[in-house]
Amino acid sequence: MKKILAMFILVPATVLAEHKPEFQSVIDEPANMLDIAMLRLNDFIAWTTPNMAGEYRIAAKLDEPRYMDINASYLAEEGVIHISASLMDLEASREQMEAGCRRVLTMLRINVTKGLHRLFAHVDGSFQPSVNGRPANRSGMVTLSCHVAGQSSHERRFGGAMSLAHDAEMEILAAD
Repeated sequence: MKKILAMFILVPATVLAEHKPEFQSVIDEPANMLDIAMLRLNDFIAWTTPNMAGEYRIAAKLDEPRYMDINASYLAEEGVIHISASLMDLEASREQMEAGCRRVLTMLRINVTKGLHRLFAHVDGSFQPSVNGRPANRSGMVTLSCHVAGQSSHERRFGGAMSLAHDAEMEILAAD
């Protein structure tokens, strides 16, 4: 009797449960490491966005805080994960916007680089990306950009990009 009782306790409830048909395709769909990496990256972005908005404000020497939106997406045609920080700033000068974006991109680069080895790994570290059996260049898998908009979301006043390389400088994409 004890063996039978122990078996019921040790068998996960999901094995015994019947799922609604609406959930079956979700349960049957496998997750890949890119899916997991994007979930982890989005968690990181949600946590760090207020800090990045503060970094922009400090570097641009602004009195009032700015709302910043940071998004990550996998661009299959380019083969990269792109992290983009954007905000509206109607009052800052071009120099302030450049200083703010430079600081945001530098801080994002530092923080993303620190966690990059965990982004594409199993919890126990047993998987790492590779190309032909050699470790992949993870820093080439992620790009960063910062955009400051003016009066409308279509009018970009400043834009900069940076790679994850430790000595990378910000490339100016657009400046009005």
